[in-house]
Amino acid sequence: TNIVDNMRDQITTDSPTVDWRPKTKSDDNLVLRANMIHWADDRMTYIRNWAEVDIFDQWRHDLLLRGAAAGKVLIDPSSLPKKGDDIEEWAAEMASEERFVVRPIDPMSVFPAPGGVRPLPYILEEQTRMVGDILAKYEKFTDPAGRKLRDAGDIKKSEDVTRLVNWLEYWSEEHYIIEVDGETIIDAPNPYGFVPYI
Repeated sequence: TNIVDNMRDQITTDSPTVDWRPKTKSDDNLVLRANMIHWADDRMTYIRNWAEVDIFDQWRHDLLLRGAAAGKVLIDPSSLPKKGDDIEEWAAEMASEERFVVRPIDPMSVFPAPGGVRPLPYILEEQTRMVGDILAKYEKFTDPAGRKLRDAGDIKKSEDVTRLVNWLEYWSEEHYIIEVDGETIIDAPNPYGFVPYI
């Protein structure tokens, strides 16, 4: 990893830039382009200054070490306005909060649709997680592996919250699906309308 770290230091990502290309060059689209680039620059500055991990630094490390880099961009649902909220009050309250959750993802756990088509038609992400985290967050999860352990008489292992389970996440423009140990716990329309990976 010393070789990777030394090479990583030679790659400059101090000033990443965003370019947004409209389909036509009308005056309205050029104004929109300028606004989108300004907005994206603000987001990148916030991400670099306040995220737990500098995603740009992690990307260059992964790119050299693994030959690929990946990240996921989601919206924090707790930051969205609730029904009946005054939008102006909500916007003022959220002015100092970041609504986007941006995380580097191990590129070895992400499987994009083959063929290099853009935008990606779908992507799969596979992870290993602890069963306790899944049980705490997803009421629909029945822990089939734990049930088998209980049926086999291994009560202690079935109740071990640090037991590992297989997490499979599927995103397409239309669908958002999560399976844990083969059990579907989410099968819903994609709330974004696009695949939220970079």
